[in-house]
Amino acid sequence: MSYPGCSGQGSEVMHRGSLGFVLLKLGGRINRRQFCLKGVLPLIPVNLFPFIFYSEVGALLHPMSRTTDFTRLGVAAYLLVAVVYMTVEVFSKRLHDMGGGAWWCLLLLVPFGNLVLLLAAGLAQGESEPNAHGLAPE
Repeated sequence: MSYPGCSGQGSEVMHRGSLGFVLLKLGGRINRRQFCLKGVLPLIPVNLFPFIFYSEVGALLHPMSRTTDFTRLGVAAYLLVAVVYMTVEVFSKRLHDMGGGAWWCLLLLVPFGNLVLLLAAGLAQGESEPNAHGLAPE
């Protein structure tokens, strides 16, 4: 029986446990350890980048810069899109490992639902057998 993502495609480019796989590659599964160490911890400072860039702190970091508020807002918006993409990727991989679908990531938009999802993804055990989303992570 063949499962999507189990054929080893792309393994020569990005190892399943690498930071690039966890944050950038579509699909797959990650275990609790990878979720916490390579998913959540790197995203904590990354989630602050768009807001720091747009805030007055961003202006203080580059006092000689002649950027307008509109330019800073545009760059912050691009950074925010990248952060949202990486966050959804990390959570969807973890939900895949738990046997759920990525649509549960919509809870990230709900106040306090995002905290419930964070706790569930960080504490719940994943499936030990291959599932529709790939092999069980190491």
